[in-house]
This record gives sequence, C-alpha cells and structure tokens, in this order.
Amino acid sequence: MNAILFTDIDDVLVLRRTVDFDKHRPQMDDDMCSRLVHPPAIQVLSELIEQGARVVITSNWTRFMNQEGFERLLAVGNFPREISPLHPAWAAPPQPGGTRLEAVDAWLREHHHGEPYAILDDTDSGSGLHRSAHDIDGRVVLCEPGIGLHPGHLRLKRPPDS
Repeated sequence: MNAILFTDIDDVLVLRRTVDFDKHRPQMDDDMCSRLVHPPAIQVLSELIEQGARVVITSNWTRFMNQEGFERLLAVGNFPREISPLHPAWAAPPQPGGTRLEAVDAWLREHHHGEPYAILDDTDSGSGLHRSAHDIDGRVVLCEPGIGLHPGHLRLKRPPDS
C-alpha cells in the first residue's frame, strides 16, 4: 500500500521564492523549477516517491499552479516521468480562513483508504498541526523556515506500533 505525503511548498520544498509567479508562470520550465526547489528537500521527496509514495499538495500555491505545474516542479527529482508523483486527488489546499489541519482532515475523510501517510509542513504555516492527533501519531514533520526538508527528517520519530 503506497504512502501518502501531504506537503506544503514554502519552507519545505522551496526556501526562498525568487520568482514572480504572475510574471513567470508561463516560463515554469525545468531550469526555473530546479532553481526553486531546495536540493536536500527534493532528495528526500524523490527517495520516498521511488518507494511508492504519492504526493498531495497542501500549499496555497494551488491558487496559481495547476497539476501539470506541480508535476514539473517535482520532476526535478529525476524519478521516472511516466509515473506521476502526485496522487490522483492531488491537492488539499486550505480553504479561505481555514487551516492546513482542516484541509488534511477533509482530504482524508474523502479519499483515504487506510494508506500510511505523513504531513510535511513548516513550523510557521503548519503550527496548527503541532500536537494534533496526526502529530501525536508521529505523522507530522515540521521543517524549520529557511532550512526546509532534509535527509535528517527521514530518521525522525516513527508512528507507534499498533
């Protein structure tokens, strides 16, 4: 059973947004994507995708980027392009005035079929995940802003045995 990775973008996969998306969105080519993505973060994500994990985007980036754009962004990881890293239900953005926790919970109610999952976010925008039931179950990884996702996160706490 393939794991699901809910992920934010800012301060998880991208540390410093250096692109004016309204101006450059049509130019989201491979070069621009590789300049955006933090190499240690894509290394971790690629390793998990190679193991069969599927990604669900929980970022506000879904307001200006479509599925194809996220596939292009994630393809920086050089996994086989014939396999989309995105889950068929690929997005769970927070609703206006809502939280990331509410978005993940809503997605799980509608699409979850018992797969293992983890939630990748940063300590700023993912603060509502801290001490949530998901965090208590060992499913939340909160990245430090400016540092992002890195290989050390793979060795963090594991969910307790049931």
